[in-house]
Amino acid sequence: MRTIIARNFHQAIAESCYQLEHFGTTSSEGGKVLPIPSTTLVTNPNERVTFYSGLNPFDALLGGAQGIAEGRITDLEHAGRALKARSDALITLHGSGCDSINTVFAQVDLDGKIQLMACSSETNVLEQAEDFAFLSMVQSYLAHATGREPGVLWHTSMSPVVDPHQLELLSDVSGHAPEPPAQFEDPYSTGSMTDTIPLLSIPAGRWFRELVQFFGAFDAVEYVDPFIQHVLAPAHRARRLHDEGAPLASVQRAIGEIAAQDWMQACLQYVNASTKSEIS
Repeated sequence: MRTIIARNFHQAIAESCYQLEHFGTTSSEGGKVLPIPSTTLVTNPNERVTFYSGLNPFDALLGGAQGIAEGRITDLEHAGRALKARSDALITLHGSGCDSINTVFAQVDLDGKIQLMACSSETNVLEQAEDFAFLSMVQSYLAHATGREPGVLWHTSMSPVVDPHQLELLSDVSGHAPEPPAQFEDPYSTGSMTDTIPLLSIPAGRWFRELVQFFGAFDAVEYVDPFIQHVLAPAHRARRLHDEGAPLASVQRAIGEIAAQDWMQACLQYVNASTKSEIS
């Protein structure tokens, strides 16, 4: 088994691509497959944005939040109550529509933090940004619900792969992984992404209900939680305006209202990927 230790998901994905490109074999479909399982340990899972434009990190963030609202983990509120009642418990989280994630466990680690462990039978390393974002949001929810901090996040894939049409992108992302990996620098580690907002700032149950409401009404109402009101709502509005062909100034104004630098950067990458006049 190969083990990847990374500060955040941006680093983890690049290193996963490096491992697959250099140690993988050609799959039966003509892509790449790592012939042994791979485990990734992420020490700062709250740094959930990946900054590789080719991986469309903005979709991954919105998809992760929507996965929470749509019950991709069906018993999240129950799991939070169970962990709060029994700090020595190992909680199994049950999924609904988790095609790419087979099993998720949560427990309180020796430092009193909530650690999350996920297992997948097969993982496309170029498409795991949404799974990472989703898992880190689950972890943040459980930590907030129990009055604890998020700890590390583990993800094990029995078969890391990429498809044949993704080989060029694999090589591009792999090229960002330094040797040795400890020399990795990214927007988080360099301190350029300091203006962030916690995922939850209100009681967990109320936050969950507001998140469900958001993906039904979007920005038609105001929300109490600062993240939903000042990050998720303007981010979704910026995307909607862009996709509807609104004037660039309107899109730029909506992006400017996103109160978290990392989400703002992901949204800018999404817009600039399909806009001839790059905005900043």
